[in-house]
Amino acid sequence: MTESMSEEMTDVSQKPPALEKWWLLGLILIVIAVLAARVRLLELPLERDEGEYAYGAQLLLHGGRLYDDLHTMKWPGMFAAYALIFSLAGETVAAIHGGLIVINLLTAIGMYLLSRLILDRASSLIVAVSFLVLSVLPVMHGIVANAEHFALLFPVFGLWCLIHSLRDRSWFLLLVAGMLMGLGSVMKQHAHAFVLLGGILSLITPWPSTGRSIGRNIGQAAVYSLGVFITWGGMCLAVWQRGDWEKFITWTIHYPRDYTQQIPWSGALGNFWYTASLIFPVTWPLMLLALVGLVSVNLQKNRKRTLLATGFFLAGLISICPGFYFREHYFLMLMPSIALLCGLGAESLKHHFSKRDSTAATSLTGMICLVALSLPLFMQGNLLFGLNADRVSRSLYGPNPFVESPKIAAYLKENMSETDRMVIFGSEPQIAFYSQRRSATGDIYMYPMTEIHPLARKLQDEMIQKVTQARPKFALYVSARTSWLIRPETDLHLIYWMNEFLANYELVGLAETVSFTESKYQFAAPNETLHRSIGHIPKETSYVAVFRRRDLP
Repeated sequence: MTESMSEEMTDVSQKPPALEKWWLLGLILIVIAVLAARVRLLELPLERDEGEYAYGAQLLLHGGRLYDDLHTMKWPGMFAAYALIFSLAGETVAAIHGGLIVINLLTAIGMYLLSRLILDRASSLIVAVSFLVLSVLPVMHGIVANAEHFALLFPVFGLWCLIHSLRDRSWFLLLVAGMLMGLGSVMKQHAHAFVLLGGILSLITPWPSTGRSIGRNIGQAAVYSLGVFITWGGMCLAVWQRGDWEKFITWTIHYPRDYTQQIPWSGALGNFWYTASLIFPVTWPLMLLALVGLVSVNLQKNRKRTLLATGFFLAGLISICPGFYFREHYFLMLMPSIALLCGLGAESLKHHFSKRDSTAATSLTGMICLVALSLPLFMQGNLLFGLNADRVSRSLYGPNPFVESPKIAAYLKENMSETDRMVIFGSEPQIAFYSQRRSATGDIYMYPMTEIHPLARKLQDEMIQKVTQARPKFALYVSARTSWLIRPETDLHLIYWMNEFLANYELVGLAETVSFTESKYQFAAPNETLHRSIGHIPKETSYVAVFRRRDLP
């Protein structure tokens, strides 16, 4: 095959759109439905990851330090993104989910532009709408402002710039492509897979009309890599200038090394299948369309399509694998490539139908695509269009105290000054964000200390020392199992110490998750306590207990 990938870039741009008005109207209605669902859930209670990003953004905006005041294994991109949203729209839940809408729409636009390099306008619209549908589905926590949404924006436009740079022989665009791909992994390290994809494409793809040249291809890969390292270098410089470098290394290199080694290879397939078995029954119409696209693109003698579509899919698949946890929202990293394959599938179906009846090909293809796009929304309709925001949160996260967090935080905010500190024995950073009050320790998650790895006991000791020195005014205890994830092998040193520590505190607040629809709240008046013991709460009831230090007036 002598024709280069970059020389093929012009073969679809001249094709007229084959899109009937009713098909276009159907796509518009689906987009409106997706946007309506997102707008309806603007006030969806924050879950843990959102709470972490929001609390970290508050620290950035108000003089705190990441990796010292907040211990996280995540690179700083998401905290900066949330801080930007807060700067523009205020520190509110609605601002966070409004920012998600903007990011999601921009990524859909990027998907349209990227797919136009290999598909006609009609199929490219299918790609963009498929992405919007897949990325909103609650089964993958698509309505939550997780890092995956933000991490996908940059690789999509990075790939678009990369292919344009190879077609137009532009070193500058190649550099920009690398910088954008690097930004994706700054948002979430899982996006390293897309960085690798860009590097491979820049290395194996010659510029048009120049033939293959090892030296030039290495030069292309070097310029692309320079762009990546400019982004990563800027991130490292910003962290170093804030004095957080040592903690940054501990939490983003040493701890993730242990974190990702907890699940053996033997457990990977089981974890993958468990999550996939939740997602596939909802997404199967689009997955089947994508499968048609994947098969057809690999049967065609078109190097450009095969490299882009298959490479994009493999990169997405690799990006959900780190640690073999396969959590639901990880699968969002795979959805742009699935959407691109849906467009290729639609094109393949149209070509197949046109062999029998060219006049009906567009109608049949349009009907199949609209059904495939509508069914996932219909199957998730109760969550997207029916239940209120609190009940949606409860449906997704069960007894986790996300619905109760705003009221708990309101009590803390009312009874704490801005200089007072609290400690949360549990993994509920959203409470710190809502209350606009600082944690006495950077340990906003208990998981690093309850997991089974060499750092666990050291991290427990550091938290104990920090909390003991800070003597926080308030202490919260979260009973929900998922706020701790204690294993049979967990070192319980922190738990034993916590019980002793809380002996110096008195119960002043209690939020109980009684049922799917009911929560009970009790908060003591200033200078008073609750005449109740948490020991009498039924074991099956999840709760958050609020304690105040006894030596306070």
